[in-house]
Amino acid sequence: MSSYTMNKPLQVGVVMGSQSDWETMRHAASVLEQFLIPFETKIVSAHRTPKRLYDFCASAKKRGVKIIIAGAGGAAHFQDRVGGHRHAAIREGGIGRGVIEHG
Repeated sequence: MSSYTMNKPLQVGVVMGSQSDWETMRHAASVLEQFLIPFETKIVSAHRTPKRLYDFCASAKKRGVKIIIAGAGGAAHFQDRVGGHRHAAIREGGIGRGVIEHG
């Protein structure tokens, strides 16, 4: 997993439900790196650590995050939980499914 900041304020949070989702979500990180957009990545289980997911979303604005890209493999509720926060624009989709936009 990676993060790219180059001492610039964060703009994007890339969050996924498990390590196995990185194979898909790394492509989002790669595009952000190509465009020199500062981002962070985080694995947060909506099942095992719901408070950590809430804290990640609730603190997004304070960290400078304007957009959250969220994805999880068969856990549709993961994106719903992330999308329930209106602290940042949300781009989400189940891994292997379409994209739902909030914001």
